[in-house]
Amino acid sequence: MDGCIFLLLIYVDDILLFADLDEIKRMERVFIREFKWITMQVGNQQSYLGMQISLGDGYATITMSNYVDKLLKKYGEVTDKTTPGKKGVFLVDEQARELLTDERKAFH
Repeated sequence: MDGCIFLLLIYVDDILLFADLDEIKRMERVFIREFKWITMQVGNQQSYLGMQISLGDGYATITMSNYVDKLLKKYGEVTDKTTPGKKGVFLVDEQARELLTDERKAFH
C-alpha cells in the first residue's frame, strides 16, 4: 500500500470513501464487523449529502443540480433578478410568528 492515498469523509452517519477496490473491500469488512446494519454502495456514480459525484479516469465531477431542482420544486423558482439581500435584510420583524416544527426543519 505504499504510495496509495485513501480519502475517508465522515459527516454524522454518512461516510464517503475514495480508495482502490481492495481497500474498499477491506473497509467494508471492518464496517460490517463493527456496525452490522451498515449499507454500502460501490461505484463511480454516487450521491452524498445532496451531491452527485461522478468519477472518471483521473477526474471527478461534483454537482448539486438534483438537490437544487428539489428545492426549486418545493419552494418555487426565484423570479426577482436582484439580490435577495434587500435594504432591511437585518431588521427583525417582532410581529413574525414562530415557525412550526416542519417549517423550522425545512428552513434549517
